[in-house]
Amino acid sequence: MAGERSEGIKSLAKALDILECVADGAEGAGVSEVSARLGINKATVSKMLSTMAVRRFVRKDPQTRHYRLGYRLVELGTRLIESIDLRTEAWPHLKALERAVNEVINLAVYHNGEVIYVDKFEGTKSLRLHSRVGGRASFTCTSVGKVLLAFLPESERRYIMEAEVPERRTRHSVSSWEELERQFDGIRERGYALDLEENVEGIVCVGAPIFDYSGAVIGAASVSCPTVRGDMARLLELKDRLLEACTRISADCGYYAGER
Repeated sequence: MAGERSEGIKSLAKALDILECVADGAEGAGVSEVSARLGINKATVSKMLSTMAVRRFVRKDPQTRHYRLGYRLVELGTRLIESIDLRTEAWPHLKALERAVNEVINLAVYHNGEVIYVDKFEGTKSLRLHSRVGGRASFTCTSVGKVLLAFLPESERRYIMEAEVPERRTRHSVSSWEELERQFDGIRERGYALDLEENVEGIVCVGAPIFDYSGAVIGAASVSCPTVRGDMARLLELKDRLLEACTRISADCGYYAGER
């Protein structure tokens, strides 16, 4: 019985290798090419590709006799995309982050011209922030707001900048779009944003983007801590942990950071 399961797993692995080999070729791939690349005998490759063609996972070009990816994969991919829910995908990773750092964590999205908090993790320490699920976050004073604004398409970002004046919530808030634009360049380059007491006096924060399957930013997460227990070294430590969590969330949302 165990031997049968092992053979079944090996066959499945071969089928997936063959499918990926077909996907790698711009013009698809023929039986001989797949066989040579993977070291699998032609008869096995031919049988597996024929079975996949019947199930519409691949399709055969009658002229070149090459196999290409089939439309069944599009159907399955569409179902996957439709099933992705950011809050659901993010929850286990942000909960683990909360346990690791024991600080306040927020998850936010851009919606209809606003930054909205969609989840919050309080930690067990005494810090309490005014952010609440369903509440609005500042574009310019919060790390999640800066991240989401920085990664918007330029035309949409310009529209917001022309329609609004940067908020000034504390003496540390940045009040000019010119300075914020410089920050946005840095945010896109390094992959995170800082709020250095710009939203609330005595509170520092780091935020990072979450990407979807298309490479678009669909949300941002942040970690906040009071300055009394958070110097720059602590903030950078939180940044590293946050980036790890956001990378895992992005992967669960279909994002692949490698070569496409």
